[in-house]
Parts: sequence; C-alpha cells; structure tokens
Amino acid sequence: MELLKLLEQMKMLEYQEYFLNAKMDRPVYVKASNQLSLVLHLPKTLPFQVYTIFKDRLLKSTKCSLDLKIDALQNDLSDEEINLYLQYFLVHQSIHCSVNSVNQKIRIREQDQKEIEKLLKCLQDVGIQLETEFEEKTLQCDVKCVKAPQKSIVKETLYDKKSQFVSKGKKF
Repeated sequence: MELLKLLEQMKMLEYQEYFLNAKMDRPVYVKASNQLSLVLHLPKTLPFQVYTIFKDRLLKSTKCSLDLKIDALQNDLSDEEINLYLQYFLVHQSIHCSVNSVNQKIRIREQDQKEIEKLLKCLQDVGIQLETEFEEKTLQCDVKCVKAPQKSIVKETLYDKKSQFVSKGKKF
C-alpha cells in the first residue's frame, strides 16, 4: 500500500506535506496477536500533533495494536515539540523519569537505567535522536531564617505524668 493512499483512507491529506518524499516498508500484520508493524522513512521528524493524529487514526482504522517506527533523516523540532513527545511517553508508557529538552539536548535527572533506555527507545521510534546529558541527583532543601520568638517554647511545654507532651493545655 502506498503511503499517500493510506493518508487518503485516514482522511489526513491536509497533513501530506509532512509525508512528502517518505517511504513506507511493507506493513506486517500478525493475526495471532492482532498487531500491525509499520515502518516509515521520513525526511523530517513529525511535529507532535501530526504524529498523534496519524497514530490515533491508524489505530482507529486498523482496529489492532500498532508497532509504529519512524526513521527520520532530520530532526528540526523545537525544544517545545520535543518536550511534548517526552511528556507523552512518560504518561503513555508509564516511564518514571525526570527529563526535559533544552537546546536540542535531552537532560535526564534520573539514574534508573531501565527507565532511561525505555524512554530513549520511544524517542528513537519516532525519529528523535538527540544528545543526552545526565544530571546528578541532589537533595535540595529550602532553608528559611525565622526569627526566634521572645518567649522560649521549651518553657511553655510541660511534660505530664502520662509521658505525653502538653503545651498550653493541649496534648500531643
């Protein structure tokens, strides 16, 4: 099946500019698992909205599970678009990772190797391959300086016979 015919069947001709000069490998359908595998070779990575519309309409029209892989020659997406992809995969693939895209680099703040590999594979499957930076985990605490009250709290807190703290008549 030709890619242009597929776009026409899915009523996506208004997005055909993103699929110009694209090639599609022969789709593979596995009846036992009701799964369709499809590989697209595109000149550029699809904008996030176009990707989700394409994938959703393909799922709806085929009524089977989908293994979609996109091989893009060039990634000219903005950091905003890449972050949309990142958020999508974090939610839809249940990936637990702290990550964002800055200056066309992916910054990862988690060190769970399996989660990182899962996320990078998802990005690769949509045609996004960027340099990856790892940030060390650090514990940061906001410390506020608060002026001590005139009266000492220790003087107001008494210890009763039942081994409970009592402050101004209230038990804790």
